[in-house]
Amino acid sequence: MASEIDHNSLFNNIMGDIMKHEIEILLLLPIVIVPLSESHAQWVQTSGPSGDGMIQCLAVNGNNLFAGTSTSGVYHSTNNGTSWISANFGLTNPIINALGVEGDNLFAATYMGGIFLSTNNGESWTPASAGLTNPNVQAFAVSGKYLFAGTYDGVFRSSDNGASWTLVSSGFTINTDVYAFAVSGSDLYAGTGGDGVFLSTNNGDSWTPVNSG
Repeated sequence: MASEIDHNSLFNNIMGDIMKHEIEILLLLPIVIVPLSESHAQWVQTSGPSGDGMIQCLAVNGNNLFAGTSTSGVYHSTNNGTSWISANFGLTNPIINALGVEGDNLFAATYMGGIFLSTNNGESWTPASAGLTNPNVQAFAVSGKYLFAGTYDGVFRSSDNGASWTLVSSGFTINTDVYAFAVSGSDLYAGTGGDGVFLSTNNGDSWTPVNSG
């Protein structure tokens, strides 16, 4: 009986020591409280450009960030949007639907003003619309050595940095209004204003609808 009591006493002492040490460890552990609002804060508003219409498109070329607006042309930032300057010299249409970058060339697609080209990060612009039959350019894409412009009249392609454009809309159905492009490898997708999405695998020479589902 005495031996059994001694074993029970020893067991209780051991368990007491273990619990004591566990409590001491917990008390030493740092408590980190992360506010829920801060842990999910992934966006920070830039200092502009604001008050100059909607920001309709963005483009990046190295350390240069460009914003195309609905009423005030193009703005340029070199410090991740901390500050902006107007970049519209030579740009005769202030409604920018799309921006595109190809090497050192920056393209601005406008509403009813065609396409403009800048080779000096927006410091000056020159028209680059020869061959376009519709001046309302709603989308712009670069795929390899080719440029693509989406208009109400379909897709136009340029192989000489916008010096000339050729209509490449074979395969489009009734609706030829092109509002968006996406490039994936050698595949070029065009989103239309009523007939869904079309795919070209040969740089716009022909198009097929891809709307199943």
